[in-house]
Amino acid sequence: MADLSTHETEAPPPSAYSQLQALEWLVGTWEDKAGDQTVETKINWVGDKNFLARTFKVKGSDQTETDGCEIIG
Repeated sequence: MADLSTHETEAPPPSAYSQLQALEWLVGTWEDKAGDQTVETKINWVGDKNFLARTFKVKGSDQTETDGCEIIG
């Protein structure tokens, strides 16, 4: 009778990059002006391309500013 054996190997962790790759065109710095408002947006890869980090700043004509961030993963 033949000796049969099996071996388990650990699968590599899944990468979110394959799912986020369609959004790669967003990476960079963007600016939009509409009326008296300006929106500045920066998008970068983080975490070995498993996440996109988006920061934004909205400036009004009265010099008020609002900012925030978003993590996409």
